[in-house]
Amino acid sequence: MLLSAYWHGLHPGYYLSFLTIPLCLAAEGRLESALRGRLSPGAQKAWDWVHWFLKMRAYDYMCMGFVLLSLGDTLRYWASIYFCIHILALAALGLGLALGGGSPSRRKTAPQATSLAPEKLREE
Repeated sequence: MLLSAYWHGLHPGYYLSFLTIPLCLAAEGRLESALRGRLSPGAQKAWDWVHWFLKMRAYDYMCMGFVLLSLGDTLRYWASIYFCIHILALAALGLGLALGGGSPSRRKTAPQATSLAPEKLREE
């Protein structure tokens, strides 16, 4: 992410936005692993919609670093909306950890098909 920010140019807003992504991903992974599996199928659909909606709002929030470019302008805008995505991500991360959510890599419970020969894997 830092390399991508460098590629786009040396604007602090890029770095602020790119450095917000790991926090959001950690919060998303922990909370999803802690809660989604405990929900009914209908509640999981509602969860998925809320998850999508919040993810899009996080993109909107981080996009302002690309629009405003400067450190002061980006932080001033985020402060004007009370750093809502940062606060929400920290709260989600804390809740996910409190509920025993594991890392995103531990969420994968499907067994791997490693016992199949390479020819069988190509056929599937």
